[in-house]
Amino acid sequence: MGKPPLMNDPSKQPLYFNPHNEQFHHPEDDNPVFVKKILPVIKYVANIIIVLLILALVITILYKLYILFFKDLISGDFNSIINDLLLTLILIELFTILYSYLQKHYIKVERVVELGMISIIREMLFKVEVFEANKIYAIAVLLVAFGALFFIEKYYSRTRNV
Repeated sequence: MGKPPLMNDPSKQPLYFNPHNEQFHHPEDDNPVFVKKILPVIKYVANIIIVLLILALVITILYKLYILFFKDLISGDFNSIINDLLLTLILIELFTILYSYLQKHYIKVERVVELGMISIIREMLFKVEVFEANKIYAIAVLLVAFGALFFIEKYYSRTRNV
């Protein structure tokens, strides 16, 4: 179509517009040198923290599976079996979120929504007798909102196949 018209007032120009050669440039090009040196260090430290969290999650998942198969199933306590199973699912979902972030450096919203839904359902199953009616209705609305957000993200996201 053509180039966008050049604005005369520099304060109204977008940050990514370079008036000297009328080309777009990346905003990180304007960062000072120390930011360019510190940012990779921060990313490296964040990756180390994520790896440590993943290792802690794997150990916790293995421990919960041990408890589930060798203690809960033998005792036959149905509530404890369901509670530990849902907690293990939450930990596995958290593991997939962290692993995906470590690989691709972004988090899918649908994964976080799944995690939230499983957590809310787990809390409701085991603490429903202490909830008042208003809280139950609020949690039901929250679950419907999570479901709608999950549906929108799953089927209308631009990064659906990523």
